Amino acid sequence: TGTFEIGADSNNDLKIYRDASNIAMIIKNSGNVGIGVTNPGVALEVNGSVSGSATSTGSFGRLEIASTGSFG
Repeated sequence: TGTFEIGADSNNDLKIYRDASNIAMIIKNSGNVGIGVTNPGVALEVNGSVSGSATSTGSFGRLEIASTGSFG
């Protein structure tokens, strides 16, 4: 088990920390969200696996895969 911390920085970015130095998620003041990424450049940027289900009500408008990404 671990402890998560939530805080905002001087740029008004909301950060959720795994511990004192590791950011788990960030919501930038621009509205961009990063999970495993500290400076998301698009509305939702994820470093790691992403999963969805048949019961999801949303849809992907655009899916970008970095050159280091893979399917499988």
